[in-house]
Amino acid sequence: MHQTIDAKLKAAHHRSPVMIYLAPRLMRFPGMIQKYDEPFLPFSRVIISATQDIVGGYVFDLAAFLTLGAAGAIALERASAFVPSEVVKILHGPFATPDYANVAFESPFAFDAVTITHPDLLPAYTDEREHAAFVVRYDLPQPQPFEVFWINKGVITTAEANDMRFQVTPEHILYAEQGEDFAERLRESILELRDA
Repeated sequence: MHQTIDAKLKAAHHRSPVMIYLAPRLMRFPGMIQKYDEPFLPFSRVIISATQDIVGGYVFDLAAFLTLGAAGAIALERASAFVPSEVVKILHGPFATPDYANVAFESPFAFDAVTITHPDLLPAYTDEREHAAFVVRYDLPQPQPFEVFWINKGVITTAEANDMRFQVTPEHILYAEQGEDFAERLRESILELRDA
């Protein structure tokens, strides 16, 4: 029997209310990563290895991964498989039709949740208790009665918004350090966010 997404999100939030926004940007990689011919997977693995025990999840930016075409899709598949099963994996599309549910949730990707463009799409992405969908909103005056991902505010809330609110790291946090110790510096930054 699979764990429900509500239980997984609660356990993840208890571990850490921080999620890393993983959007690889080729020209911003540290030098030690840029040496690879296809650097998205090595970059993702370093990030995940350094932080998997101190975050609640990862938000994978589909558009960023696809900038490398097929190599980026393979990197996305392998990076998402590298995430431990107790950590939440969200695929950020955001999707505007119900057609991507099978792609996102089934092998080889097997994400826990996706981002979507409108609450009307929620049933298509949440018909199984193991999956969730977060509606991308840029500005909301008040909490809404559905799961929301505020992209401009870096926040993911669940239906139980008062209890589960995840802070999504700003993209620049991945590239703040360029030295050989960039993963250690990232870990320190995430710990500061988690403990704030």
